[in-house]
Amino acid sequence: MSTLLRTIDEITLVGIYDRGEPNAERIAYRAQRPVNLAEYIVCLAATHPDGTVAPLTDRMLWLGGEQIDAGYWIFIYTGPGERRITKTTGGEPAIVIHWGQRQTILTDQRVVPVMFHLDGILTARSAETLGELLKHLTPGPPMPPTMTFGDMVKAMLAATSPVLGLPPPSSSEWSPDSQTIKRLVDALSKKSSSGST
Repeated sequence: MSTLLRTIDEITLVGIYDRGEPNAERIAYRAQRPVNLAEYIVCLAATHPDGTVAPLTDRMLWLGGEQIDAGYWIFIYTGPGERRITKTTGGEPAIVIHWGQRQTILTDQRVVPVMFHLDGILTARSAETLGELLKHLTPGPPMPPTMTFGDMVKAMLAATSPVLGLPPPSSSEWSPDSQTIKRLVDALSKKSSSGST
């Protein structure tokens, strides 16, 4: 089964070094443009004879929260150690990350690192549906006779900000009651399903 994912070009895989050597086994990447490492994970994958890979189910590393610039080296040592920002022997900027494995994990040449760029997240908190959010809304002042798209956005923000943990909008902004928002969402859903624009 093939999966169509965007090829990551903002970071390049430079190589895998010292396979099977404790405290030396590492993966080297290089940032080609500024990136936020929090958006990336590396996992191990098995290589199939046709060259495709299948991620292993129990080996994944989140790269952390640093923002790095183009030209940064990213060294991932598979063993334990301390994360640090440093420079290469040639004076180039580098970040050293340790996977924390108790033994080497890249001894087998058929096992390779695969990097994924994260594009979304689902947690217990983010799984709330709009219907569940509407149950938590408190009634606000009545809706004015006409509503612009900007007013609708402000109203949705005012109504949902307490539920989503966002700071409340300023007191000069108004918030329609939850029934008004529900009618609006229902109307938009019907319009969308009928194919109108």
